[in-house]
Order: sequence, then structure tokens, then C-alpha cells
Amino acid sequence: MAKKIITPEEYKAKLEKKVTKRKRFFEAFLKTLAFALAIALVFSASTIAHTRIEKLSLNKTVQTNGGLKNGFEDSGYDNGGSTDSGSADNTASTDSGNKDSADSSSNNANANSASSEDAKNFELFVKAFKGVKTNAKSVTYVKKKAYNYNNHVKANAIIEAAAAPLLSSLLKEEEVNETYTGADIAAKFPPSGTTCGLTQDDVKKITCKEEGNYYIIEVIVKGSKNPEAGKGVGAVASIITKQQIEDPIKNIPAINSLKPTCDYHDTTARAKIEKSTGNCVEYYYQLPMILTMSNDKNAYEIGLGFEDWWTIAY
Repeated sequence: MAKKIITPEEYKAKLEKKVTKRKRFFEAFLKTLAFALAIALVFSASTIAHTRIEKLSLNKTVQTNGGLKNGFEDSGYDNGGSTDSGSADNTASTDSGNKDSADSSSNNANANSASSEDAKNFELFVKAFKGVKTNAKSVTYVKKKAYNYNNHVKANAIIEAAAAPLLSSLLKEEEVNETYTGADIAAKFPPSGTTCGLTQDDVKKITCKEEGNYYIIEVIVKGSKNPEAGKGVGAVASIITKQQIEDPIKNIPAINSLKPTCDYHDTTARAKIEKSTGNCVEYYYQLPMILTMSNDKNAYEIGLGFEDWWTIAY
């Protein structure tokens, strides 16, 4: 059988097909590498920052401070068939005015009471929380968890498949049981390496309940994009900042066009505070985020959540 002769045009087309195939593979590989590296960088930063993750069950309960009611009905005045309609109308008008006044006073009183109570709880929380870094003899990092927040992964099928084993190896629960003293307290206890700059404007909800000799104060902090350490959600948790992800990839040509966005959702912080001393003896936080790595052509997203448990000794 005679050997088939390939023309220069056919050979060129064959080479171009191979080049195109390899180019597509290489592009897919780079995208997968970028996404996987982004995840790895987050966990590298989280190790430094002592941030950890796991599925959240955010408490959406609103404290009503007793649920006071004004005791009035809005159905109007019923004259009961009275023959003195003018008198009845006048009475109804007077009662309505009194009710409106009472409603307004009651609502204002409730709002002022809630505001005053929230301010008191906020002051107690911040004072106790900041006091850990200045007054504690030791802090113990008890446990950490990690999980894919809202099961959110937005990428193509190849990248998602490649990322799955990495996520499986990183997203887990661990008993840490590491105790820190001296300067390590300020460095390790959240917010790690900085101080709490929480303001009341940062707070979405705050509740306080009593458990024996302790107050349990829970603060839900408003979410934000790319916050600074020590501010907003970064005031109550050891966050991963945008810069912590940008710095390692800026010198890697294959992926340095990808820009990170750290979109933190509402964050819950809970402190157990001793009534007699005002000391925070236990601390816990839940920190959910959506990390986006994007450039002009592509955007990859992954949901991450962070949880830490701490105990404090004085």
C-alpha cells in the first residue's frame, strides 16, 4: 500500500489544530491553577490570621426587650347605640387623640429603652473584648472549622472538578488547643495583630442574655467588601484582607491579572462575660465571605466561612 502523502497545507492545518488544542488546554490549566491557588492563598492567609471556617447558622433573632405593647386598639370608638351622637362623636375624637398620644409616647419610650439597652450592651462587649489583649494571662485557641459557605462555587466544570479535592482537604474541623501568653495574645487573639475598632454604626443587631454569673452578648456586624483589619467585621474577627491575596500573586505572570474581592457577609461574634469582673472568658465568631478572583475576561467565586472558638484566663 502506498504511503499517503501529506501536502504542506494539510500539515500546516494539522499543526494549527494541535497548537489550538494545546492552547485551550493551557488556558484551562491556568484558570484552574489560578482558582486553586486563590483558594490555597486564602487558607495560607487564614493560617496566619487564625481565621477558620464552617457552615453557618446565623442567629436572626431580634431582641424585643420584653415585647411591650401599648394596650390600645385601633378599631375606633363604638357608641353602643347611644342617642347622643354628638357626644359619642366628641368622645370618640377625644379618645382617638389620647390613644395616638399614648401610642406615640409608648413607641418613643420603647425605642429609647432599646437604644439605651443596646448602647449599654455594646459598651460592655467592646470593653470586655478589648480587655482580653491587655488583661488576660493566657488565651487558648480551642477549635476551628472550615466549610464552603452556601455551597457557592462559580466557575466552569473543569475548574470546579479540579478545585473539589483541594476544598475537601482544606475544609474541615480541627481541635487546636494552642495556648498563648504575653505578646502572643495580641498577635494571635482576634482581631490578630491589631485592635478592635468596632463602632455602633457597624452593628446590625446586638442581644444580651444572662446565664448565671455571666452575660452572653451576641453582636451581628454588618457585612462589607474588602474591609481593613480592625474595622467593621475585621474588628471582631481575624479577616483575610484583599492585600494578603494580592501580594503573593502579583509576581506570577500567569495569574497576576486576577484581582481579588473579599465580600464579607454579616458576621456574628459572641462573648461570655463574667458579671463580677467584666472579663470576657469565652469568645466565638462566625465569619462568612464570598471570594471573587476576576479580570476583564473571567470571574471565579467561592463561598468561604470562618469559625473560631477561644477561652481566656486571667
